Amino acid sequence: MVPRSKAQEIAATPILGYIVCIGGFSLAVAAFYPGYMSPDSIGTWLQSRSLDFRDNSSPVMALLWSLIGRAIPGPAGMLILQNLVLWGAVAFLWLTTRRKSPWLGIGLVVFPFMPGVLALMGTIWKDVGMAACLLLSVALFYRSIQTKAKVPLALTFPLLFYAYAVRLNAAPAVLPFAVWTGYIACRVFPSLRLRAGKFKGLPLIVGAGYFVVLSVGTVAINRLLTKGRTEYPFQIVQLYDLAAISKERGVSLFPGYIEREPNFSMENLSSQYNPYSASDMVWADKPGDKPALKLSYDPADISDLRVKWLTAIYGNKRAYLKHRLKVFLLLIRLPDGDAFPYWGKGFTANPVEYRPTPGPLNRFLMSYFYLLRNSLFFSGALWLVICVALIYFALRRRLRDDWEVVFVLATSGLIYALPYFFITASAEFRYLYWTVIASAVALLFGLYAALGSRNEVAQVRTPISLAAESR
Repeated sequence: MVPRSKAQEIAATPILGYIVCIGGFSLAVAAFYPGYMSPDSIGTWLQSRSLDFRDNSSPVMALLWSLIGRAIPGPAGMLILQNLVLWGAVAFLWLTTRRKSPWLGIGLVVFPFMPGVLALMGTIWKDVGMAACLLLSVALFYRSIQTKAKVPLALTFPLLFYAYAVRLNAAPAVLPFAVWTGYIACRVFPSLRLRAGKFKGLPLIVGAGYFVVLSVGTVAINRLLTKGRTEYPFQIVQLYDLAAISKERGVSLFPGYIEREPNFSMENLSSQYNPYSASDMVWADKPGDKPALKLSYDPADISDLRVKWLTAIYGNKRAYLKHRLKVFLLLIRLPDGDAFPYWGKGFTANPVEYRPTPGPLNRFLMSYFYLLRNSLFFSGALWLVICVALIYFALRRRLRDDWEVVFVLATSGLIYALPYFFITASAEFRYLYWTVIASAVALLFGLYAALGSRNEVAQVRTPISLAAESR
């Protein structure tokens, strides 16, 4: 008899994995309670109370927060929900993978304790909500593939919809999952499977059509909630780019409505510009601050801004790309970047009534995060390289078996992160949160696909070979 490994013993006791998930959920909620709130979070929370939804935040998240806030006021309800979804996704992955591969199941259960993942679970951010919903979608997709069940596949719809609607730039992250849905649907639904056998392009068509449905639904619900109003959130990116080019050229390239503002001057602009964030130029963080740039909600102003922005980029391509490259390299931490995410500021931004004194668990986790703040866990560049490598290996293996999961996750994480080169107005680590989670889970599945299955086959053959030798 071949002795069982420690991993096999753990996998044979399924409750152990669930205990780890419950422990992780309890740790995150207890340590971060009632939840960190950044200015972005506070804006969404205020909209959830007034029901005056604006597209400068997330209308869908604000609506959900308003419903949860009726039972649990403040950030606590959202803290519990986003951790429940994320740890629930991990528990579901454990359920599906523990018998298939003990080491894969264990890896999936413990990966959320990585500092780059656990650190952001306490902040009420749309980035965290999007990542949690996408991870639970992965767990349901994988369950549907393994069991040929239709219900898990159907349950991914509200999750993908929320993930799509909660962030303005979520489309690249959702696209691979929408296409994947088409392929899985053509396996679990007999009528689609029959048609797909005759027409090989049907899964792609179904997936593309599903993405269109999600896109139309997202636009429609956001317009309904905002009553068709917009605050032109992309103007911050345009102002940021114009500030960088103007500083490089030493001359203002801004439209007239900006230059007429009393706080605007090239001297003031130059002192407030920095490659880490556009915030100092746009918002006053402290009394007495005089931001050089003004946000406008006048369509005529925005039209002038767009023309000036496009003209400046066309005439100053080198300055524009230099600025964009500098911000993106800081975002992915090459060669250096601000790896200390928002939690480093504690509860100081929370409204007074939701500003607790950090307890022992919080202080312990802060020490853990601070110790590893400059490690590879917070290196966006590393996770992007992992995504590229996994996509390559998945394609080499023609997406067979679990390489299909690897490919979808790595592609989603990569194509979500790359557009930040052009659209980010800050080097905040949270923008890469889904990329970190997607690449970490893809890496675990990839290691199993490359090594785990081979080892498990060897373990299965060992008793047979021993029996043959005994004869």
